[in-house]
Amino acid sequence: MSVTFTSAVTRELRTWRCAACGFETEAEVVGVGEGAQSFLNSGGTADRRAEADAVAELDRVMGLAACPKCGQRDPAAVRSWWMRQVLPLVISAAFVAFLGWAPLLFGLNMKPSDQWLAGWIMTGIGLLVCGFMLLPAWMKWETAKQGVRFPPTD
Repeated sequence: MSVTFTSAVTRELRTWRCAACGFETEAEVVGVGEGAQSFLNSGGTADRRAEADAVAELDRVMGLAACPKCGQRDPAAVRSWWMRQVLPLVISAAFVAFLGWAPLLFGLNMKPSDQWLAGWIMTGIGLLVCGFMLLPAWMKWETAKQGVRFPPTD
């Protein structure tokens, strides 16, 4: 089975405006995208997906850039970005915790102490895994602003 992976880089000059102080300037924005294609897809699918992902990344990167004048970021873009990162982790942790508490909730044939133990262990595992998954999200957050290059300010 053949799977093709490609990447694409898109650069654009865009007008950037700070949501906090209103500062406006031209900025070079760099978006990096990835695409995959299996034997089920037509030729060039990976390239098209990578290019589309790179173009979509331009908007995400623009929203996360800190203003060169006041240092603030667009609050709506920040909330949106963190919701996309954290919401799946919260849902996953809640699901793992639910599985752990299922013996207690549904009265399965276990000793009560074992039911409580299973619930707390699974809750701990879910929170631990989600905590580890926040580290790459934080690293991505810290490097997202590097995709926008502002001209030198006076």
